[in-house]
Amino acid sequence: SNCSPMYISMETLLELVRNNLEAARVYNRLLSMSIRKIMEHEKILASCDARERYRWFIETYPGLAEQINKKDIASYLNMSPETLSRILKN
Repeated sequence: SNCSPMYISMETLLELVRNNLEAARVYNRLLSMSIRKIMEHEKILASCDARERYRWFIETYPGLAEQINKKDIASYLNMSPETLSRILKN
């Protein structure tokens, strides 16, 4: 998808957050969302088998599986590419 990556140093970001209430609110909201996603991902890895992890991935990120390398999906889901290949065959 089209995007324009941007970079801001952590020092600059923290200064902006300290001096701008709206920036602090956005930063906190994005940080909270990121932590929730990380926790959900860790929970799925710890509690689901490979097939369930792939099903979760497809439901959570619809359309993404067709856009990225299967090896990267397998790595994200903590499984071997061969395991993912077997899941996709079934």
